[in-house]
Amino acid sequence: MKETTLARYVVLWLRSQGWEVYQEVQVSTYGCIADIVETLAPKLHRKAYVERLRAALVPERKIFAEAGNAEGKRWTPFQQTCMNVRDAVTGNPGLTIKELVDGISTHYHAPSTARSCLKKWIEAGKVKGVRIEKDGRVLRLYPDDAG
Repeated sequence: MKETTLARYVVLWLRSQGWEVYQEVQVSTYGCIADIVETLAPKLHRKAYVERLRAALVPERKIFAEAGNAEGKRWTPFQQTCMNVRDAVTGNPGLTIKELVDGISTHYHAPSTARSCLKKWIEAGKVKGVRIEKDGRVLRLYPDDAG
Protein backbone atom coordinates (compact mmCIF):
# COMPACT_ATOMS: atom_id res chain seq x y z
CA MET A 1 0.00 0.00 0.00
CA LYS A 2 1.33 3.44 -0.92
CA GLU A 3 1.95 5.93 1.87
CA THR A 4 -0.51 8.39 0.31
CA THR A 5 -3.26 5.74 0.30
CA LEU A 6 -2.72 4.96 3.98
CA ALA A 7 -2.46 8.67 4.83
CA ARG A 8 -5.74 9.36 3.00
CA TYR A 9 -7.54 6.86 5.28
CA VAL A 10 -5.89 8.31 8.39
CA VAL A 11 -6.86 11.88 7.39
CA LEU A 12 -10.46 10.84 6.65
CA TRP A 13 -10.74 8.99 9.96
CA LEU A 14 -9.28 11.89 11.98
CA ARG A 15 -11.67 14.36 10.30
CA SER A 16 -14.63 12.05 10.95
CA GLN A 17 -13.68 12.11 14.64
CA GLY A 18 -13.75 15.93 14.69
CA TRP A 19 -10.01 16.61 14.41
CA GLU A 20 -8.71 19.52 12.38
CA VAL A 21 -6.14 17.96 10.04
CA TYR A 22 -3.24 19.60 8.19
CA GLN A 23 -1.10 17.77 5.64
CA GLU A 24 2.59 18.12 4.71
CA VAL A 25 3.40 20.76 7.34
CA GLN A 26 6.82 22.41 7.31
CA VAL A 27 7.38 24.56 10.39
CA SER A 28 10.52 26.40 9.30
CA THR A 29 12.06 27.14 5.93
CA TYR A 30 14.58 24.29 6.08
CA GLY A 31 12.85 22.20 8.72
CA CYS A 32 11.43 18.71 8.72
CA ILE A 33 8.01 18.05 7.25
CA ALA A 34 5.21 16.31 9.14
CA ASP A 35 2.90 14.25 6.93
CA ILE A 36 -0.10 14.85 9.20
CA VAL A 37 -0.74 17.28 12.08
CA GLU A 38 -3.95 17.25 14.12
CA THR A 39 -5.08 20.12 16.35
CA LEU A 40 -7.78 18.75 18.61
CA ALA A 41 -5.26 17.80 21.29
CA PRO A 42 -1.63 18.19 20.20
CA LYS A 43 0.74 16.14 22.33
CA LEU A 44 3.85 18.26 21.98
CA HIS A 45 5.82 19.05 25.09
CA ARG A 46 8.14 21.88 24.09
CA LYS A 47 6.18 25.13 24.33
CA ALA A 48 8.33 27.17 21.90
CA TYR A 49 8.01 24.50 19.22
CA VAL A 50 4.26 24.22 19.80
CA GLU A 51 3.83 27.95 19.12
CA ARG A 52 5.88 27.74 15.90
CA LEU A 53 3.89 24.70 14.82
CA ARG A 54 0.56 26.42 15.49
CA ALA A 55 1.70 29.43 13.45
CA ALA A 56 2.49 27.06 10.55
CA LEU A 57 -1.02 25.58 10.52
CA VAL A 58 -2.57 27.72 7.80
CA PRO A 59 -5.76 26.66 5.96
CA GLU A 60 -3.83 25.93 2.75
CA ARG A 61 -2.06 23.08 4.52
CA LYS A 62 -5.35 21.26 4.98
CA ILE A 63 -5.82 20.57 1.27
CA PHE A 64 -2.85 21.82 -0.81
CA ALA A 65 -0.90 18.54 -0.80
CA GLU A 66 -1.84 14.98 0.00
CA ALA A 67 -0.13 13.65 3.13
CA GLY A 68 2.71 11.25 2.41
CA ASN A 69 3.24 12.36 -1.18
CA ALA A 70 6.65 11.52 -2.64
CA GLU A 71 6.80 14.55 -4.95
CA GLY A 72 7.85 17.00 -2.24
CA LYS A 73 4.60 18.90 -2.77
CA ARG A 74 3.72 21.07 0.24
CA TRP A 75 2.63 24.58 1.15
CA THR A 76 5.91 26.40 1.76
CA PRO A 77 6.76 29.53 3.75
CA PHE A 78 7.64 31.21 0.42
CA GLN A 79 4.18 30.41 -0.98
CA GLN A 80 2.62 31.90 2.17
CA THR A 81 4.72 35.06 1.71
CA CYS A 82 3.64 35.29 -1.96
CA MET A 83 -0.01 34.96 -0.94
CA ASN A 84 0.44 37.70 1.69
CA VAL A 85 2.09 39.94 -0.95
CA ARG A 86 -0.74 39.38 -3.46
CA ASP A 87 -3.40 40.08 -0.85
CA ALA A 88 -1.69 43.30 0.31
CA VAL A 89 -1.10 44.60 -3.23
CA THR A 90 -4.64 43.74 -4.32
CA GLY A 91 -6.04 45.64 -1.36
CA ASN A 92 -3.60 48.57 -1.66
CA PRO A 93 -2.40 49.08 -5.25
CA GLY A 94 0.65 51.33 -5.55
CA LEU A 95 2.43 50.21 -2.38
CA THR A 96 6.17 50.68 -2.25
CA ILE A 97 8.20 47.59 -1.37
CA LYS A 98 9.04 49.11 2.03
CA GLU A 99 5.35 49.76 2.76
CA LEU A 100 4.56 46.22 1.70
CA VAL A 101 7.19 44.58 3.89
CA ASP A 102 6.27 46.78 6.86
CA GLY A 103 2.63 45.71 6.53
CA ILE A 104 2.79 41.93 6.02
CA SER A 105 4.22 38.80 7.56
CA THR A 106 6.99 37.12 5.56
CA HIS A 107 9.23 34.12 6.03
CA TYR A 108 12.36 36.27 5.77
CA HIS A 109 14.39 36.90 8.93
CA ALA A 110 15.03 40.59 8.28
CA PRO A 111 12.98 43.32 6.57
CA SER A 112 15.99 44.30 4.42
CA THR A 113 16.25 40.72 3.14
CA ALA A 114 12.52 40.65 2.45
CA ARG A 115 12.69 43.90 0.47
CA SER A 116 15.60 42.83 -1.75
CA CYS A 117 14.37 39.27 -2.31
CA LEU A 118 10.76 40.23 -2.99
CA LYS A 119 11.87 42.85 -5.52
CA LYS A 120 13.93 40.20 -7.31
CA TRP A 121 11.15 37.55 -7.23
CA ILE A 122 8.42 39.97 -8.36
CA GLU A 123 10.58 41.20 -11.26
CA ALA A 124 11.29 37.56 -12.21
CA GLY A 125 7.56 36.78 -12.25
CA LYS A 126 7.75 34.31 -9.36
CA VAL A 127 5.13 36.19 -7.31
CA LYS A 128 2.09 35.56 -9.47
CA GLY A 129 -0.47 38.37 -9.66
CA VAL A 130 1.93 41.21 -8.78
CA ARG A 131 3.95 43.55 -11.00
CA ILE A 132 6.43 46.37 -10.36
CA GLU A 133 6.22 49.80 -12.02
CA LYS A 134 8.74 52.58 -11.71
CA ASP A 135 7.17 55.88 -10.59
CA GLY A 136 10.00 58.38 -10.88
CA ARG A 137 12.65 56.98 -8.55
CA VAL A 138 10.18 54.87 -6.58
CA LEU A 139 9.15 51.30 -7.34
CA ARG A 140 5.43 50.64 -6.82
CA LEU A 141 3.54 47.37 -6.74
CA TYR A 142 0.27 46.72 -8.56
CA PRO A 143 -1.99 43.72 -9.14
CA ASP A 144 -1.17 41.95 -12.39
CA ASP A 145 -4.18 40.44 -14.10
CA ALA A 146 -1.89 38.29 -16.24
CA GLY A 147 -0.54 36.53 -13.10
